[in-house]
Amino acid sequence: MPPIWPRVQGVFPRSAQRGTEDSITLAGRNLQGGNGLLFTSAIITARIVHSTPLEVKAVVSVKPDAEPGRHDLRLLAGHGSALAYFDVGTVPERNEKDPNSSASQVEALQMPLLINGVIPSGDYDYFRFDAAAGETLTFDLQATRLGASTDAVLSVLNEAGEEIAYSDD
Repeated sequence: MPPIWPRVQGVFPRSAQRGTEDSITLAGRNLQGGNGLLFTSAIITARIVHSTPLEVKAVVSVKPDAEPGRHDLRLLAGHGSALAYFDVGTVPERNEKDPNSSASQVEALQMPLLINGVIPSGDYDYFRFDAAAGETLTFDLQATRLGASTDAVLSVLNEAGEEIAYSDD
């Protein structure tokens, strides 16, 4: 019989801002009995609040002096462990708020901001933000780099709804 060690296939959200506490979900297989999450840095801690064979829910605390960037995390269970990663950032983060699938349901944002979300097939998300002439804003959709098979497109519209920037890859 093949081994049935835990296997983490995804973490959502995959990051948090320094100095915050947030709920995360690890998705995968054989995650039952998850009893601990260890990070490479003791400045990041977590407590598991629920564990099933397909997911582990936890609360992650990131101290204000945590090093920004990628940190390994290890899920511990009685039948083995699994490795994943978690990013620490310096800008505010929050999860996408639905509904925001049309211009009439636009979600207002205060920049800078990192938005964590899931993009199902055929999904459209609308966001509104203020920008001043000459200001530089960076939009970075990380889905494919995080292992998703998403082929996302990003359009920036002006107040009249006219497209002023577009990126497909």
